[in-house]
Amino acid sequence: MTEAWSSPLPDELLALKKFHGHLGPYVVIGYRMGTAARERYPGRIFAIVFCGSKRPISCIADGVQFSSCCTLGKSNIKVVEDGQSVAIFTDGVTAVQIVVPADIVESYDRQMTQVDEGTLALSIFEMKEDDLLTISDTAVPF
Repeated sequence: MTEAWSSPLPDELLALKKFHGHLGPYVVIGYRMGTAARERYPGRIFAIVFCGSKRPISCIADGVQFSSCCTLGKSNIKVVEDGQSVAIFTDGVTAVQIVVPADIVESYDRQMTQVDEGTLALSIFEMKEDDLLTISDTAVPF
């Protein structure tokens, strides 16, 4: 696929692309999840990401690592083999679950065959949080 966006990418997406190796919709979904979590938990934060290790949905984990500061090296992120666009973030006291609804994910999968993934990634980056993510309080997972 070619990269057909007409304007320069925002600095955040350029850095995300460099970190991940390319720019696709799932890494941007993870980025948006991590960014939303970081706004709620600016200090201590832990993540459980349910995307699993099967591409392309597994790219969510890289986006979460990049934007939330939860990393495998610090052991404050866990990836669960569930193949879903769901993550739980916690500061150890409260927790939120962040979901990209399945119908939205299925729509992205269909669109990836019709537009280049960079254009789709940019559109996800520019979406309103409420249009992309469902965020709800949940029990602290540990």
